[in-house]
Amino acid sequence: MFKWATTGFFSWHASVLLETDAQILASALTSTSCDRSELGMIIREIKTRMNFDFLCCKISKCSRDCNSIADVLASYGAVLDAGESSLWLDQAPNFVLSMVSGELLGAV
Repeated sequence: MFKWATTGFFSWHASVLLETDAQILASALTSTSCDRSELGMIIREIKTRMNFDFLCCKISKCSRDCNSIADVLASYGAVLDAGESSLWLDQAPNFVLSMVSGELLGAV
């Protein structure tokens, strides 16, 4: 889920905005209290990485309707074989570009 957080690949970014449509995740990542849930250790690791790998890391909750591209990317990643990954540096993949184009047309 947060491979970038464990590899340090994006640690050269000074500022990061993490948007999620999951209110529980947003609350867990912004809370200062100790998380004793089953995922508490993972949440603590993510928070530690956010604090040490980036100058500024903000968490934002957005509506699911506004997060459709992230949902498609997550679905894409979920079906990759173990150890397989994809990285697009110059241009987003075509299935994302078509979604962005469609959203821009709908906004006009």
